[in-house]
Amino acid sequence: LGLDPSFIVGGVVSNLGTNARSGEGKLFVIEADEYDYMFWGLNPDWAVITNIEYDHPDIFPTPQSFHEAFEGFVKNLKPSGSLILCGEDKSALRLKDLLSTDQKLIVYGFGGNDLNYAAENLKVNPGAGTEFEIRITMHDQEITLSVSLQVPGEHNVLNALAAFVVADGLGLDRQDIIRALGEFQGSERRFDIRGEFMGVLIVDDYAHHPTEIIKTLQAARNAYPTRRIWAVWQPHTYSRTTTLFDGFCRAFGKADRVVVLDVFPARELQPEDFHISDLVSSIQHDHVQHQPGIKQAVEMLKNELQPADLLLVFTAGDAIEINKQIENYLSAQAGF
Repeated sequence: LGLDPSFIVGGVVSNLGTNARSGEGKLFVIEADEYDYMFWGLNPDWAVITNIEYDHPDIFPTPQSFHEAFEGFVKNLKPSGSLILCGEDKSALRLKDLLSTDQKLIVYGFGGNDLNYAAENLKVNPGAGTEFEIRITMHDQEITLSVSLQVPGEHNVLNALAAFVVADGLGLDRQDIIRALGEFQGSERRFDIRGEFMGVLIVDDYAHHPTEIIKTLQAARNAYPTRRIWAVWQPHTYSRTTTLFDGFCRAFGKADRVVVLDVFPARELQPEDFHISDLVSSIQHDHVQHQPGIKQAVEMLKNELQPADLLLVFTAGDAIEINKQIENYLSAQAGF
């Protein structure tokens, strides 16, 4: 759009091949990180909060302490800054009470008369992204615009809408914004389609929170309704797995087959009272199994995967190796 901003984001942007760049423009975009209160060091002109859902129990002992971290972030907003909140998240909406009269509130979401920007009339095109309309209600005026995304999922519709809100607030041409959103190819390790091998579509995803898994599986189901979906999950850290236990157990409903690996401990030691069998047996699914490691999972998948399957590996650890080994195996089977 001609602004050439500097940016730091959590994943490699597929269009740009990097997650950070120093631009020549005056804008700096950062994907703020709440872990260990790191985002308290920011003093933004624009703050976008997509959701506040409890995470990082190793840092935040309670959901309330997690929410208070976001309160501290909002209090660092510039005196004339703008706070953009997702109207689909009640916890995020609570932050609006922290604003002063000189600060601006903008709310976006999927519908409702209290939204400034609404995404409506969603249409999923299997294997080809999502179409929707943006309804803008500002200053007693209403405008509707059509958007087409390459990336799947309702969560990406909301993310695109949030990006539109900021760009619109900066005064950019709305059709130019829509064109840029349509060109966005996603980020590496976020529903990252690695390719189709012997009829098996292989997808890599960084999700390690129950809601992330739910949203990604829903996107996969909508985008590929006829494929048998294998969800291979490597839990990340014992503290997260135990604290969000119930959420993980309900997260896999949209998958056809579920494979649970041993926990990737990262910086943690295994608690004496943690047993992976308790987790596997508690997952609400008729077709769930445990494979202790990458080697065992790969050998099982070699025998079980069929053409038209979708293999979706959820890992923030080292289980991305599963996709690589399956790709190599299927490519060899095909004679490549």
